Amino acid sequence: TCGWRITFIVLGGVGGLLSLPVLATIRNIPRGSYDATPVDQEETPSAKDVLRVLLGNRAFVHLAAGSSLVVLIGYALPAFLAPFAIRVHNLPVAQAGLVSGSVMGGGGLLGTIASGIIADKLGANNRSWYGWVSAIGMVIAFPCLTLGLLAGDIVIVTAMLTLGMALMFTYIPPTFAMIHGMVSARMRATATSVFYMIINLIGLGIGPPLVGWLSDRLAQGA
Repeated sequence: TCGWRITFIVLGGVGGLLSLPVLATIRNIPRGSYDATPVDQEETPSAKDVLRVLLGNRAFVHLAAGSSLVVLIGYALPAFLAPFAIRVHNLPVAQAGLVSGSVMGGGGLLGTIASGIIADKLGANNRSWYGWVSAIGMVIAFPCLTLGLLAGDIVIVTAMLTLGMALMFTYIPPTFAMIHGMVSARMRATATSVFYMIINLIGLGIGPPLVGWLSDRLAQGA
């Protein structure tokens, strides 16, 4: 009865409470502690310098392009997952929201944590595994998401979409590890911002509108 706005206020409060144990238990590591060159010996680069380094690096350009395509689906699916559950599987709004939250929350958490651990273990001896972990995850994610969208049983739908989203989220830790390895310590914050700007402009700017447009067009021909 209070409206949807209260949900954001409540979640904000919960997030604030959860931040307290993080502040109390996680040690702050000074920036550049694991770099060969101490941070205080580096000059602070301008945003233009960081852009020149990033755009001149083919690996970064490929990472940004590939991640943008992943995020395009990653934003489009949650935007339409609840309506999909309601229209196709006749779920009530509350249950559709639960399915959507389980897929995104469970899949995102599992994929992000697992891929970071796996990439670190495999990449200890061969750094190319940081790229392979994400690539393999994307290949397996496709049939999982396809089966989840086409299945008739809502339990199978939820399970396969959760697994598919977990596999899609495997790109996050390895990708940021690779990007941070391409630049010096004083460039990493700007590099992260540039990367986020690129993938969000494409993923959020194109993904949901494109899926909505295709849905309308295909529905007219059905």
